[in-house]
Amino acid sequence: MKFYRNTMLIFCALLGFSKSSIAQSMPFGDYNTSFITPLSAQLNRYDFYPVSKSTGTTNINIPLFSIPTPDDTQISFNLSYHSSGIKVEDPVGILGYGWSILPGLRITRMQFGKVDEHCKLLPLNYNTSIFPRSYWARPNTDEEAIWGYDGEHDIFFINTIDQNTSFIIEKNNNCFTAKQIKQTPLKIEVIGTAEGFKVTDDQGVVYIYGGNSDYTIETSACKQVYLLKEIIYTDSQKISFNYGREIIKTSTPTQSHKLVYTTSNDWEIISVNNPVVQGDCILKSITFPLGKVTYEYHSSRKEILKNIKIYGNNSQLIKTISFITDTNKNLLQSVTIPGSGKYSFEYNPTTFENVYAQDLYGYYTGKKNATYIDMIPQNTVLKALNKNIGNARSSVESAMQANILQKIVYPTGGYVSFEYEKNQAINPIDNSIVICGLRLKQMNIYTPENNQTVSKTYKYGNNESGYGKLITLPSDWDYWIQRKRYDLSDMSYTGYIYEIISQSSLNILYRNSYLIWYDEVAEYTPAGKTVEKYNYQYNQGGSGFVSEFWQMLYHKPYIIDRKVYKGNNVQEHTEYEYYEDELSYIMGISVRSNLYCPSSEPDIPIHLNKICHDKEIAGIFSPTVNGNMISGDTDSNPDFTIDNYAIHTGLFRLGRKTTRLYDDEAVPYEISEEYLYSDNLLYNMTGTLSCTSLGDSIYTRYYYPSDGYPGYPQTICDLLSQRNLSTTVIATEQTKISGSKQSLISGKKVIYDSIPGDYTRMYPVKTYYKNKLQPDFLQENQRTYYPFGKLATETGRNGVSTVYLWTKDNGSYPVAKIVNASLAEVTAITGNPENIYKNGLYLDIETRLRNELPHAQITTINAAPLIGVQKTTDPNGITTLYVYNSDNLLQEIIWQGAVIKRYEYNYRNR
Repeated sequence: MKFYRNTMLIFCALLGFSKSSIAQSMPFGDYNTSFITPLSAQLNRYDFYPVSKSTGTTNINIPLFSIPTPDDTQISFNLSYHSSGIKVEDPVGILGYGWSILPGLRITRMQFGKVDEHCKLLPLNYNTSIFPRSYWARPNTDEEAIWGYDGEHDIFFINTIDQNTSFIIEKNNNCFTAKQIKQTPLKIEVIGTAEGFKVTDDQGVVYIYGGNSDYTIETSACKQVYLLKEIIYTDSQKISFNYGREIIKTSTPTQSHKLVYTTSNDWEIISVNNPVVQGDCILKSITFPLGKVTYEYHSSRKEILKNIKIYGNNSQLIKTISFITDTNKNLLQSVTIPGSGKYSFEYNPTTFENVYAQDLYGYYTGKKNATYIDMIPQNTVLKALNKNIGNARSSVESAMQANILQKIVYPTGGYVSFEYEKNQAINPIDNSIVICGLRLKQMNIYTPENNQTVSKTYKYGNNESGYGKLITLPSDWDYWIQRKRYDLSDMSYTGYIYEIISQSSLNILYRNSYLIWYDEVAEYTPAGKTVEKYNYQYNQGGSGFVSEFWQMLYHKPYIIDRKVYKGNNVQEHTEYEYYEDELSYIMGISVRSNLYCPSSEPDIPIHLNKICHDKEIAGIFSPTVNGNMISGDTDSNPDFTIDNYAIHTGLFRLGRKTTRLYDDEAVPYEISEEYLYSDNLLYNMTGTLSCTSLGDSIYTRYYYPSDGYPGYPQTICDLLSQRNLSTTVIATEQTKISGSKQSLISGKKVIYDSIPGDYTRMYPVKTYYKNKLQPDFLQENQRTYYPFGKLATETGRNGVSTVYLWTKDNGSYPVAKIVNASLAEVTAITGNPENIYKNGLYLDIETRLRNELPHAQITTINAAPLIGVQKTTDPNGITTLYVYNSDNLLQEIIWQGAVIKRYEYNYRNR
């Protein structure tokens, strides 16, 4: 285990990508990377451009709706906006620029090198003291013309309901397994030859992604997106998802221009058709046990979402969420949510009038006369070729704000407005200023109740310098790629072309990465100032841009210090320290071609091709690869570069937090919290130690199935672990520590077990407690369950039993709660509880329960799924009615025939 304070190691280098503009690449492609689909690109932005003060972004989320699940939880869907700025070629998505609906419900592959399921992976014997778990890929066959050599893993990004993670796949004994980059409790299984994935969460719930063509999006090389097909719960009930295929609009020109080496032995600028990369799958419906959700889209723009409708299981329309999108400007204007009201949105009026007016990272420059020539950067390659093309693609702060969200008006009439400024950092190589994207400058929050506006202003960089730090050094290097050329009318082969492409624009555009983060951010409010300091721990192994980039998958810039000021005085100061465990690496070898100063020989590209792509390159991909071999020479200049890089794996999490509270006293009051974790399952927190400057400490210990616990049945621990319920806490103990003395405060133990009819899920059947007055465990309650998984009885400390009856029509509410009766007494009247669960509790059964069980206290509940309770009758026979309006919002409560409470809903923003 490593314990980090403020350590930072930085490795900076460059990496190139290739783009197929006409057709497929050669088998020995320079650097093959697949396009990611538009909706996947929007979702991946949250992975690689984390929403945080350290990146100058703010969290903008609006709850849309929730659906109940068979395990009595909910899946919540939210409207989310990423405030980093809109690039010219960003996808519009289904709601306009910048907006997404989360969770994403998909696994996305980013292909690097060859398709991994066609390769075999072998250990890489490179510096095993640093990389004890390193792998590289090679083809399954020696037929290099088919597969070539591959030194890099494809990366898969997964979005489940509650957790996001990333992983690679490895092949062992003809079986594929998934290796997570950042460890989580998720169990990821590969279906077949990466036909799909089965993911099991820490509650035993199973998510199926892909599996057939209806739930995958394929490129010419591989399955690139795996859509969530269904969620299977432990009682075998399912939530199913249905999709449709549409084209997602972008501002990409229908034609692009490349510098190519043609058959006339010269470099020329030609126009080529762009590949169709905008295709994606959009969600059409969600079917769950208590109802259905449908997504309706515009008739003219079939990818733009218009309505989300939620139905009960009797096809009753419960709720309609309406979206209004300006399909000319591609901007979401408003969303109306029953029960919440209407949210309206305002944007910067600057629009993309010229798609060629882009800075180096794809943001708008506002140059109305820009042409394709402006998209080709000035660099040593083009200068050496004496091509007088390419103007500086400098950033313009005002133009970069084109189409960005500036204001949200809430249903209450209140609003929040946003002001932005450019992200900037200083290049340590030449002290030039690097500008990339936008950061939040000020946020103004207006509250109509008191007619006041509160502003939050942000200052960035060390001592408010205004400058951040670079994740990697920007580059305008070019590289060439060889492409087969086809006639688009009949796809007949017409020969080769050689393209020069700027890697700097491609890696930013298609990876949605960011260059700049801030080690210090100050927030000013009327109450005072808060200063937060951040750190970002780069990979310690390998080199190059890849190592730094993939670190985003391991952890983001993390807070290390926070001070709250009142005036010039510090009122509160918190310091953070972190743990790092199971440190290991996935090794990669990236090979990219360089073209610094080509000679006048007309066959230079062919010569380079022989060096970089012929069988001689096989020597690079060797288990004994020498980390010092960084280039291959033809003349005096390197023609290709090898980057050994490492993807960091393990888990990085908070280890200690110390807070000092200052008052008028010279000595502050200090609170320290230390977080301890399992050595086996890194994500399990095994304990917290809370200490104060007064001397006393509180230690809370958490026990999991892998830990065991004195007196706890080992068979139950084994079952919990086998069913991926490894994060289930089976016992807790809290102890007070005073000097060398320890005294018990409290303890709790929960016994889990399966039930007849449901052997996949574990239920809490007995709970025990103890405290300082009762140091030995005593039973607190005992529970039994029906075969369909619902709670049947609960017996408390006093020995009184409570029986619960359920029906599907009542949703997550019991239809009856019967205190001081046994299950046998109740079922003697009701019959088989399975029939009650299916058919409902009839009036004659309720009457018999009340008449034949006079010693019991009976409460009955009538509820409408997705709406709420409609009627309750208490043990005294008194009925309370709940009346809802047309939006299914509670309107009146009627008790004994009289209205005792009335609700009125008035929205200022209609």
